[in-house]
Amino acid sequence: MDEAKSGYRAISHLKHCHRMDRNRLKGILGDCLNVILSAAGMNFHKLLRWAAVFWRSIYHELLLAFRFTHSYG
Repeated sequence: MDEAKSGYRAISHLKHCHRMDRNRLKGILGDCLNVILSAAGMNFHKLLRWAAVFWRSIYHELLLAFRFTHSYG
């Protein structure tokens, strides 16, 4: 029973975070589209987080290279 409760909590959290708590589209097709669009949004969010980490590391390396080539002393 405890595993089921934790599963329900995780699903509820995901539904709330990805705006799946209310379906604004009508019918069975609307249900299907809601799930697909929510999954696409979740994947896009992951892609944005990855891109932020990637560009942050590039910026950090460029900053270190600039400091190394322009060191005073």
